[in-house]
Amino acid sequence: DDQYTINALAVYKDRLYAGCDGGLVIVFTNCEKCYKLKKACDIDIKQMSIVDGIMYAGDGETNVEINMSDIGGDSIEADEARVLLANGAVLVDVRSAEEYAEKSVEDSVNIPIDMLEEELSSYDKDAALIFCCASGMRASSAVEKVKAMGFTNVYNLGSVDKLM
Repeated sequence: DDQYTINALAVYKDRLYAGCDGGLVIVFTNCEKCYKLKKACDIDIKQMSIVDGIMYAGDGETNVEINMSDIGGDSIEADEARVLLANGAVLVDVRSAEEYAEKSVEDSVNIPIDMLEEELSSYDKDAALIFCCASGMRASSAVEKVKAMGFTNVYNLGSVDKLM
């Protein structure tokens, strides 16, 4: 029943971001259950744009830069991951080969984090890639690593258990 004043809109990775008073951002995804409310900054967001993973927000006097990773711009939930996977995304499990052998998601690809540069060199830089691991830490590192390699459509699912 909460009501928010939406002052600005921007799109990033097929998601709509609504900038609100109080520094709040509403994240609208393809999955209604996955909508999120995030505290992004301490100003009323009156203008915003998102370029190369950075949200530029302002209130007319103060401007701030917010890394989209800091507000979960690269994170997705299981329902949203399933939608992306059904539409051709690749699930990349960055755990070790031994961990992957113990349990893994059907049709996932095992690329240990230290092998990403070598193994992803043949992938299109616009390919939708979803990273997972045991807890989400390595997946988060993998997202940052592949973004530095020039990949633009990458997501952090977190734990592989979310899809088990």
